[in-house]
Amino acid sequence: MSLIDRLIEPTKDYISFRDFLFHLSSNNNEPLYEVVTYLLHHDLNSIGFYGVDTNYKITRFEPFEFNSVTEFLKEVQKALEISACKWVFSSSESLDELIQSDRRLLTTTFMKAMQSYFKKSELLSFKLLDGLLHFDAESIADADSNSVCVEQQLDEALEKIDRLMQSLADSNFLIGTLTLGHNEQLAAANAKIKQQEQDIKKLNEQLNKKADTGDILSDRNEKSYQTTIGLLLELMTIPKVESVRPPFTSEAVIIGRITDKSIYGQGKTTLETRFRDAKITLEQTKKKAFKP
Repeated sequence: MSLIDRLIEPTKDYISFRDFLFHLSSNNNEPLYEVVTYLLHHDLNSIGFYGVDTNYKITRFEPFEFNSVTEFLKEVQKALEISACKWVFSSSESLDELIQSDRRLLTTTFMKAMQSYFKKSELLSFKLLDGLLHFDAESIADADSNSVCVEQQLDEALEKIDRLMQSLADSNFLIGTLTLGHNEQLAAANAKIKQQEQDIKKLNEQLNKKADTGDILSDRNEKSYQTTIGLLLELMTIPKVESVRPPFTSEAVIIGRITDKSIYGQGKTTLETRFRDAKITLEQTKKKAFKP
C-alpha cells in the first residue's frame, strides 16, 4: 500500500452530503424531496458533519463552525418543493430533467456542501435509516462522483514528489559536506536517499496509474461545474441593483484573496484559466437556455 493509499483508506468510511442524498434517492427509488423531508423530520443534526481536507485529515465540525445538516437539507427542500417534488435523483444525468432554476439552486447547495461528509458507521447506527442504506451492496457514489476527487489526488501526489525531491537534494548536499571519516553518517544518508528515491518512484507510478484510468469528469459534468462557477462569479462581482455594491469589485480581487491563502493547485494562472472557461461555458449555456 502506497503512502497516499494509507491516507485515503480511513476516508472510505465517509460519504459526502451529495452522495448520501443520491444514495438514498436512487437506491430506494424515492423522490429526493421526500427523502429530504423524511431526514428533516428525524433531525440528522445529532449525527453531524465531518470535513476531509486536502491532506486527507478528518475532523468533526462543531455546530458553530459550519452550516448544519438541517440548513443544507432545507435548501435542497426549497429547491424542489414547487416543481420537482416527485423527481428521483437516479444519476448525474437526471439533473437535466430539472428546470434551470431548480437545477441551479440544487447544484449551488451541493457545491456549498462539497466538503461536508457523514460517517457511514454513524449513519448505520441511526435506527430511522434501517433498511434504507445499502453501503455493503455497492459503491456509494456514482461513477463520476468520488468522495476524494482524482484531481485532488493528483495534486497531492505531485506536491509530495516535490517535497521528496527537495529532501533528496538536501541529502545529496549533506553527503558532499561529510568527510570520509564519517562512515556511519554516510551510510545513513545513503539509506535515506534510497528510501526517498523509492517513495518518489511509488508516487510517480500511482500518478501515472491515475492518469491512465481515465477516471475524470465527463464533459457533461465538467460543463455543469463550470456553469456553476460562472454563476457564482456573476453573483460575487455584479450587483443586483446599481446602488448595492457587490461582495467583490472584480475577478482579480477574488483571485488575489484565494492566492493569499497559498492553497496548493490554486495559483493565479490556474484560477484565471478556470474562471475564463467558466464564463465561456456559462455564456454558451445561457444562449442554449434562451434560444427561441
